[in-house]
Amino acid sequence: MRHVQLIAISGSIGAALFVSIGSPLTGAGPLGLLIGVSIWAFVVWTASNCLIEMTTLLPLDGGFITFAGRFVDQSFGMALGWNVSATRWTQR
Repeated sequence: MRHVQLIAISGSIGAALFVSIGSPLTGAGPLGLLIGVSIWAFVVWTASNCLIEMTTLLPLDGGFITFAGRFVDQSFGMALGWNVSATRWTQR
């Protein structure tokens, strides 16, 4: 269970997060920084708990795209996979 939590947390924290919200949070002062970090920690916590619940309910081979296709709809999973692969292709 700890490994799944760490995978979910590492997937939701990226370099773009730190670059995009760094200067507004430091400009807001200590209270704004505390509020912003608290809100983002809540988002990361809920996302990791959702991934853990889906993984323990139905362990599947594949990542979050497989879960999207299984729990939402096959067309949603296909669209999500297409968007992720297109994003990775443009970053090369």
